[in-house]
Formats: sequence, structure tokens, C-alpha cells
Amino acid sequence: MSSWSQLSTLVSNKECNQLGPLGAVRKLTAGSRGAKGLEVHNDKVTPAAPSQKGSVEWNVVSASNWVGSPPKKSTRGSYDLVILNQALEQAVDPLRFLQEVRSQLVVGAQILIIAAHLRPAANGVFWSISPLGMMELARRAGFRIVEMRAGIDALALIDRTYEGNPRETSRYISEESPLNQKIEKQLRAEGKQVRSINVRKLQFAGLFMTYLEVAD
Repeated sequence: MSSWSQLSTLVSNKECNQLGPLGAVRKLTAGSRGAKGLEVHNDKVTPAAPSQKGSVEWNVVSASNWVGSPPKKSTRGSYDLVILNQALEQAVDPLRFLQEVRSQLVVGAQILIIAAHLRPAANGVFWSISPLGMMELARRAGFRIVEMRAGIDALALIDRTYEGNPRETSRYISEESPLNQKIEKQLRAEGKQVRSINVRKLQFAGLFMTYLEVAD
């Protein structure tokens, strides 16, 4: 079974800044010229891929139109890059969904999963995905996790949703949100390493980002 001690090996010990969805996608697509990409996004979320400049050819599909449907044979082994933008939460069977995604990847493909850990309930969402749950799903689906990064903290995400996503708090999606700031300040004062700060942020994350590759 996955544990927080295992997860500590999957976070950076060099940087502990919060990562937002668009920043995560830019990191995924850096240097990917001529690549073919797939984004499956939550029905309530704006797709991230179209906002990226570059030469990646994106196929963008809403989760309700894709999740749970067997991939077409013509698309198997087609994609160099895949973004699952809060889409796992809409899959009745998240493991089967990840296995279907795996069947559509070329050798050496890179995957980014943007997942909601602690968030308000929403229509059409079956699950919240914890970082430990992501580790287990990835392992069973045949992926290896390269790195995990915390996004906006859960308290800020819940408050934004309750208040109707006001513009003045939109910066917390990409900048350090209040609880993340508090965690970093407190743990640095205690002399903790960057890795410990990153793990603590993941424990209280509203959203988090996971980079994966196909396991050998």
C-alpha cells in the first residue's frame, strides 16, 4: 500500500512553490515540437491545452464524452502528451479509465494529471483523488510517477467555490494560496527541508499535479 513516506520521494527537494494548472501544462509541453496531444477535461473546467502556444496538435475532449468509452482502435498508440484535467473524478471506474489512456500512448509519452483532492462536491463528480490514491491508481494502471506538485490549498479552493469564484482570489490558482504560505513559513522556521514542505502542502491540497510516464 502507498504511504506518505513513499510519496516524499516523488516531490521536489529544490523548489516548493505552488504550481497552477496552466503552469503545469507549460512544463509538460516545453520543447514538445510536432507532438500530438490529448486533453480530457472535466465538464466544468476550461480546457488548458488550447491556451498554450506551440506546435502541439491537441485533441480536446470533455470527460462526459470520453470517460468510460473504449478508445477507438485508430487512436491507439497515437499521443505523445496527455492531460487529464480533473477528468478522473468523473470516471465511474478511474482505474479502467487510466488503463484506456495508457493504450493510446506512444513509447516515451508524458502524462499530466490535474486532480482534485479536497474540494466541494459538484454534479457529475464521483470521486476526490488523494495523492496516495493517485500513487496506487498509477501503479495498477502501469504508470510510474515522475513528480507530484501541490496546487491551490483546499481551504482557498472551497472558499472560492462558495463565494462564486471571485476575480480577486483567482491569483490563488497560480500563486501561493494562504494556507500554502502559512505551511511554508512555519516549516521553514522549524528548519524543515523543502521536501517536507512539499509533502505537507500535498496533504492539504485542493488541487495537485502529477507527472507520469509508462512503467517499464
